[in-house]
Amino acid sequence: VKKKAQAKRPTYPTKDIKGTVIDAVTKAPLAGIQIQTLNDRNYAAMTNEKGEFTIKVPTFATALYVHAPQYLSQQVAIGDGEVRVVLIADKFKSMYENTTDVTASSKSTIRTTVSQTVETDIENNLGADVHTVTRSGGPGYGAAMFVRGLSSLNANAQPLIVVDGVVKDMQTTRNSLHYGDYNNLLLNINPEDVEKVTVLKNGNAIYGAKGANGVILIETKRGRSMATRIDANIGIGVTLEPTLPDMMNASQYRLYASEMLGTHPDINKYDIDRFNFLNDDPNGYDYTEASLKAYNDALAAAKEALNSPDINVVKNAKEALEKAYKALTTGSTDVELPDIG
Repeated sequence: VKKKAQAKRPTYPTKDIKGTVIDAVTKAPLAGIQIQTLNDRNYAAMTNEKGEFTIKVPTFATALYVHAPQYLSQQVAIGDGEVRVVLIADKFKSMYENTTDVTASSKSTIRTTVSQTVETDIENNLGADVHTVTRSGGPGYGAAMFVRGLSSLNANAQPLIVVDGVVKDMQTTRNSLHYGDYNNLLLNINPEDVEKVTVLKNGNAIYGAKGANGVILIETKRGRSMATRIDANIGIGVTLEPTLPDMMNASQYRLYASEMLGTHPDINKYDIDRFNFLNDDPNGYDYTEASLKAYNDALAAAKEALNSPDINVVKNAKEALEKAYKALTTGSTDVELPDIG
């Protein structure tokens, strides 16, 4: 039996790269950290107990890929001197992989959600990659999403939506943008059915001019087991009664108004007792309906006087109406209120 010849690995001129790897918090050297050339596992090394390493890389290599359990992976540029790598704990979202992503994509896996539309999950999980502006505070209105910014006021700046490989057009007509209309097709997708959302900032090579504003790929969940499973969701909402500010009653407002009058520079020129709103006597003028009745009577008389040919009748009715209005608003027909505005 003839053995199959194994493919030979290409050989390139190499150079030595030295460096150290430390912890971002403790600043202690890290041992056992794996280091390799970016996108090429044939050139790899590991740090010693002092966190030091020496790796041979091709002369054309420009970056190293550093990874280890419990730490976030990093891509480190190769310079002229030694390389210093500071690793961060994996409590944060990973940013680098052992590859070069020409589409500048970001992914988010949605396991459980309480959102009513997918836009809410996209905003919460991919907020740094997709700028979302909620259209309304009401449920189900959706949000305007921008991946590459608001690039035009006259053309559509919304990203292309692709659900399970099917392109969705978010515009009902080509004039929707100019009319201020919007079509939220994502409202028809149950957020519980969404498994993964991927954002492509550079989608032109795949989707052409339609992907110029970015692409949002939505993958729905699929059955992976033959066993029957039933999921039940129970939701509850709470509406709280708004808290209103405490209002002053009549006595408190009278005290407040009297204090405001005391701040007027010319208040000494007036007789405070003539201000009827300061009188809390139930039999006083402001506590009766006499002023309102007098005003209504004067108003009715003035309307009848408009039909009279005698100019003096109209003049007298006008003066009576003004006197009744002054009595209704100030509580007196002869007092002159100071200007405290």
